[in-house]
Amino acid sequence: MEFSHVGRHCEYNGCKQLDFLPFNCAGCHHTHCLDHRTYDAHKCPKKPAEEGVISCPLCEKPLCAANRNDINAIVDKHITEGCKTQPNRVLSHKCSRKGCKKSELIDIRCKECRSSFCITHRSPLDHDCRPMKKPEVHQTLGPFRVPIKAR
Repeated sequence: MEFSHVGRHCEYNGCKQLDFLPFNCAGCHHTHCLDHRTYDAHKCPKKPAEEGVISCPLCEKPLCAANRNDINAIVDKHITEGCKTQPNRVLSHKCSRKGCKKSELIDIRCKECRSSFCITHRSPLDHDCRPMKKPEVHQTLGPFRVPIKAR
């Protein structure tokens, strides 16, 4: 054969396929073909423990999972050591329209009457808008700033 010196044979029992781009296992340091390159495919005896990150179902904080076999124990330990659940957002801005019980996360104020409303009733046409009275216009004179009614 012309290419007998190129590539390596798979070391998995019963395979021995010649592979020109072989894979070296980080666990057992054996050479494997494409089909047997993963730890599970060649039943690696020195398969490293899977590491990963899981999140707490209550507070969504990332937790280190050194061994995926004891995920429940990791989460239980986190919860018993003082897991702080995320507080629900408070909808504190209540709609001022009579009969409406909606609340919003942000304060939506009418430019005319300056009352808080929900998104549905934010327009002056959608609520019984009574614009605030504008203050009387005063002029000031010189350094004494004496108010004088405008004519």
